[in-house]
Amino acid sequence: MVKVIKRNGQEVEFDINKIKTAIVKAYEEVKENTDEVETVLLHILTKINELNVTKISVEKIQNEVEDTLMLVNRKVAKAYILYRDKRRVQRETKNEIFKQMDDIMNQTSEDIRDNANKSGDKISTLRAMFSDIVCKEYSKTIVPKHIQEEQERLIYEHDRNYRNIQMTNCELCNYQDMMENGFHVGQTHIHDIKSITTAIAILSQIIAHVTSSTYGGCTCQRLDEGLEPYMKLSYDKHLKIGIEEGVKDPEGYAWRRLRKEVYDACQGLEYEINTLTNSRGEVPFITISLGLGTSKFCQLFQEEYLKVRKNGFDGISPVFPKLIFITKKGLNLNPEDPQYYLFKKAIATSSLRLYPDYQSYEKCVEATGSFKSPMGKNSCPFNQ
Repeated sequence: MVKVIKRNGQEVEFDINKIKTAIVKAYEEVKENTDEVETVLLHILTKINELNVTKISVEKIQNEVEDTLMLVNRKVAKAYILYRDKRRVQRETKNEIFKQMDDIMNQTSEDIRDNANKSGDKISTLRAMFSDIVCKEYSKTIVPKHIQEEQERLIYEHDRNYRNIQMTNCELCNYQDMMENGFHVGQTHIHDIKSITTAIAILSQIIAHVTSSTYGGCTCQRLDEGLEPYMKLSYDKHLKIGIEEGVKDPEGYAWRRLRKEVYDACQGLEYEINTLTNSRGEVPFITISLGLGTSKFCQLFQEEYLKVRKNGFDGISPVFPKLIFITKKGLNLNPEDPQYYLFKKAIATSSLRLYPDYQSYEKCVEATGSFKSPMGKNSCPFNQ
């Protein structure tokens, strides 16, 4: 009895029924009558017997099938060849997937070293990185091979792992509307926020859930203005306590308590984001912008957030959130502007912590027709 040598080297008994199944599928694929199948099988058996061997490889058998079908029915032969090539691609993909997974487990993959917000040496990110590998390989089945090869010579596709998943990219998060009108997270309806501490805690949850459902960056723009209503609520709460307790200067007391609360809340946000891992196994690529608010509450927020960033984490510069300070003529850009002192604080922070980046209000409007904040790595230049 002839033995068949499988691709993994294992030897099994020759089974004509397996060949018959593959041939029948080829006939059915092109809707051809299967009456010829027995004739094809007889021809293949004759060819194998003529080889006078005790062992034969799978590849050799498939070659004999191809040759026979080319003689009998070229239309079916084409279907069989395409099926065989598809199976080859699947085997190669499987082998490549396992190799990439081994590289991640052995900490030799480039993805371990090159991804700033997905740490490959942590258990919590491994499953997400394995998923990325499978999604990238799956995306190759959608685009024809010759197009892929040409593309890879000219273009680096950064987010290939998300190509075939219905996810949006680079969100400008409407956190203000969510906080003002309420929203659902899981089974919980979040609404009626009463303080800046609670607002920033909720903001971290918004960031976690938005970035879990998207890929790329997520920007919370003009945070000083967006959180102003909750600073006012905290101020009113502190003022009420000051009055009830007979504090000599309740307004000054409320302002001092608010400043401390804002600093602590901003520090908490920085720690929250840098220790958070979303469902994609990443630290959220989050950008925060500020600088356009003109009220005393907005000014306080800018001061305290810049102070938090300047202090860092025990002297270490945080990676996220990316911080953008928005410059505007007549507001903070030039020495005669009323909030120029805040611009100077931002520069002092950048000199020590690299961030904030700077975005020109005028240049953004000139280039795009309206103002919006970008991802941190795409900041606009200063006014000239």
